[in-house]
Amino acid sequence: MGMTGKISRFLAISAVVLGSVPALAQAQGTTISGQVTGAGGAPVVGASVSIPTLRAGAFTDETGRYTFTAPVSANGTTVTVLARRLGFQPSSASITLTGAPVTQNFSLSTAATELQGVVVTALGLTREKSQLGTAQQQISNTELNQTKALNLVEQLSGKVSGVSITGSGTQGGSSNIVIRGQNSITGNNQPLFIVDGTPISNNENSSPPQR
Repeated sequence: MGMTGKISRFLAISAVVLGSVPALAQAQGTTISGQVTGAGGAPVVGASVSIPTLRAGAFTDETGRYTFTAPVSANGTTVTVLARRLGFQPSSASITLTGAPVTQNFSLSTAATELQGVVVTALGLTREKSQLGTAQQQISNTELNQTKALNLVEQLSGKVSGVSITGSGTQGGSSNIVIRGQNSITGNNQPLFIVDGTPISNNENSSPPQR
């Protein structure tokens, strides 16, 4: 009788433990997914979709789709999901987090305002200046005209950090430009100028004297 009682008590405890496992498994965060499109239904790549109050979000892929999971602690609350992309008007939607998956699509309209503080990186990506971890510098034509020099290149001297410009000191002579020190294996450290999309070399083109 004692053995039967122990077995019955063990089975009862096991049933209670197993019965509580599904309840614990249901406690999960809400997965939010969808697609961000622009004019004509075209996918918007690189759009930020997030819940600012929870600091949770993701960026859209090449098809304009995104997915992220809100924390479990936010279940039972109503939050605002914000979709934004440089060059578009932001769009938002209110959703209730219950733990069940939520599908939320966004349609962004093109912003008619002038973009400010925008930097195009070396990879051709457009990013807001405040979101870049590197420093950027810009020199206006007013700053260039404040110092009178022999040529435009020498007017840049002392106005850009990390750039050393040495004038020739002779009429018609060229200036030597070194950016962040001598770092060329071949000995040619002269930069390449891009003027209105046209590359201009600063290399010396003079030929050696004939003997």
